[in-house]
Amino acid sequence: MVNIKTIYTKSEPLAKKVIEELALKDGFELTFSKINGFSSGEEQIKEGDSQTVCLFLFLELRKHEMSKGWLWARGIKKISEKESIFHSWLEYDGFVVDPLPGFEISGKKYLPGDILITKKDKYRSFSGFKPMSLKNEKQVLRWIEKINNKYSNPA
Repeated sequence: MVNIKTIYTKSEPLAKKVIEELALKDGFELTFSKINGFSSGEEQIKEGDSQTVCLFLFLELRKHEMSKGWLWARGIKKISEKESIFHSWLEYDGFVVDPLPGFEISGKKYLPGDILITKKDKYRSFSGFKPMSLKNEKQVLRWIEKINNKYSNPA
């Protein structure tokens, strides 16, 4: 089961309203199926999975004509001089929507099965992730097309 959780805000963010509205209409079938696989223990999480889940979420928003103004973020966090972690999330209206969190904040754990929604600056502060790229709808579709062409037409 997927839970939508908001932290660090006094009023309900528009991002949460959009996610909840589509969730009630079963608009995230693919995204929630993937998240439920992780939270049930059927699948082990790998580093690239946040990218996949975020793309699913973004494309399902688009399918329901609600992706305008959303950004797909890809970020990095330095663990040591030689090691970094990569992670993806979505941003909308000053908030982050992280459908695959793995954080403990103020003693509370946010894990797969939770969709974390919080203010962008707070998210970057507690998560330690710095954005490497932010892509809007048009850029996401071009990126997908480029990747698709690369792997469907081997040279």
